[in-house]
Amino acid sequence: MDLGGTKVHSVVLSEDNQVIAKDIRLSGHGNDEVLASLKASISDALKLSGRDGRPSRIGIGTPGTVDTSSGSVSHSLNLGIESLDLGKHLSKEFGCDVSVQNDVNATAAGLSILNPELESLAYLNFGTGLAVGFVSGGHLHTGFSGIAGEIGHIPVGSGEDECPCGQRGCLEIYTSWSGLKRWANGHATFGDLAEAMDSGKASELRETFLTNAVRAITTVFLSMDPERIFIGGGLISSWDGAYDLVLGRWHETMAKSRFLRPKGLGERLELLPAQLPIAAIGALGE
Repeated sequence: MDLGGTKVHSVVLSEDNQVIAKDIRLSGHGNDEVLASLKASISDALKLSGRDGRPSRIGIGTPGTVDTSSGSVSHSLNLGIESLDLGKHLSKEFGCDVSVQNDVNATAAGLSILNPELESLAYLNFGTGLAVGFVSGGHLHTGFSGIAGEIGHIPVGSGEDECPCGQRGCLEIYTSWSGLKRWANGHATFGDLAEAMDSGKASELRETFLTNAVRAITTVFLSMDPERIFIGGGLISSWDGAYDLVLGRWHETMAKSRFLRPKGLGERLELLPAQLPIAAIGALGE
């Protein structure tokens, strides 16, 4: 299961990671709504698969800080979750082992499984929030307290704009849907906002996003130096041409930097492959 800030995407996988059935629905907000959505999504996906019974295992990628040993989730701000024993609830409901991983980390783990030739990689997610998952030597790096990769909460700029995390001027405010929508003038979805930015009606917002998207990429390269950075998330997938815009701005930035230019960083960016349940594969693989 890939639990996002707005939707939950459930897939039933065979032993060789082939998709047997899937279900997509709104994720809800708050502990009760999110749990209800997850349980219904799992049940409906199992019915569609023709295996309307107990799954052998459940793997979930979710926003927030995750204690992988207990399956608990905390500080998932975009889902309205302060603390939730997610693994415990679902294990009791479906009678099987449940593994829980941060959603961006789950995608990074899935990419590592699908790209075993890469010694290190990062997945940079521009979605409801902004975060990065990092894998080195086949292992996720999540840090001492599990917050490694939460680069969306690095303050940038003048620091005047308040972030839900309690800080001001966080990078996530300028590169994610949850941040940008405060200036979106009623645009209800990723796609609506993207159309406005493309048409010139929100050209200043577009410039804000591109400037800070490059800051996010630079942060990942300079802090982790991965062999490859995969870029994805709802803001990228819903905005036709967004990746090319980001890539173009990144090349412009490198061309001006005597430090970045010789590193060959432009060849180390890649768009996240579409139509693959990467986060689900990673959550189960972990």
